[in-house]
Amino acid sequence: MYATVSCLVVIFAVIQYVDAEFSEQAQERWQRRSNWKRIQPGMTKTEAVAILGPAFYHYIWYEMDRNDYKLHALDIDDSAIVYYSIVPENGTEVGKVVEKNPTDDELAEADSRWLPYYESRNYSTLKDRFIQTAMAFSFIGVFLLAILSLLPIWSTDWNSLAFYLPAAAVVLYCAYENGLKGGWRCDVIFLLPMYAIIIGMWLYRMILVINK
Repeated sequence: MYATVSCLVVIFAVIQYVDAEFSEQAQERWQRRSNWKRIQPGMTKTEAVAILGPAFYHYIWYEMDRNDYKLHALDIDDSAIVYYSIVPENGTEVGKVVEKNPTDDELAEADSRWLPYYESRNYSTLKDRFIQTAMAFSFIGVFLLAILSLLPIWSTDWNSLAFYLPAAAVVLYCAYENGLKGGWRCDVIFLLPMYAIIIGMWLYRMILVINK
């Protein structure tokens, strides 16, 4: 059980690392990050888009053309923003960069930290991602433990590994419940029966061993 969980954690960590550092989208974001300092006020929108590529999302915001970018795989969708001036549709002028966020100094300061963005929204994004993944694995783990409890593959003595299944369920319970934020829950419809199966089969095997 321990080896299986450890392997799953390692596999997940490797997948997340490869996706964040070596995927095609990650490479595009790293390139955009290195080119961020080239974007300066007064530059035309055409020139800026040629450097950064198309924005993740853009819309009118306080009479400016707001374009949202991501500079890292763990960034939220609007972690990097370029604001352009708005020009009349029939005008001869072109939109130009008014400002950008983060500034060059802010980005340089973030990159100089031992743990970049530790106190920023990126850290929260990473934390939420791991919590959600832990909850998913915990839910699946409880389901598998309930199935294992029902299988007639365990020995009927005090050395049976079946007696450790509730302990594993407690660990998964703590990991799952720690990620919840309150509110109405429909998951208990599935979780309570699975907990009942695990505890019930543990008691059943305990009685068999005692009466043996």
